[in-house]
Amino acid sequence: MFDDFNFLLSDLLYIQTEWGKFYVPRPERYLIYKVISFLDEPAGRQRDVMMFYFCFSRCRKRAELELALKSFCKEALVKKVVKGLKLKFKHESSPAVLEIRKSLAPFGFYDTEAEIFNEMKAFIKCCSLIS
Repeated sequence: MFDDFNFLLSDLLYIQTEWGKFYVPRPERYLIYKVISFLDEPAGRQRDVMMFYFCFSRCRKRAELELALKSFCKEALVKKVVKGLKLKFKHESSPAVLEIRKSLAPFGFYDTEAEIFNEMKAFIKCCSLIS
């Protein structure tokens, strides 16, 4: 668990607003952290994987995000994420895909199983050594 936090907080972005200055995790690190939280506790962290999916699938700077994710593919934590996601997302009818779909519905998002599965495959590809 501490390795997860160290990964998340090791390279923060500085943001200045009218309310003050803040340090926040980089988006790519945040997404990886959300996935690892889900993989560590799948039954209790459904919202984490739903939030990850939502942020990744609707990212306005997708090319930049994918490039940043590729830079982490050699890290042990990211290898664990890739391995875990490959086990959880084997096909469009995987329980994890259906849970994401079910979690999105109350917020008015009705992505299909195919869309969710394809986005998860795209994320796995971004984080894999072999593209």
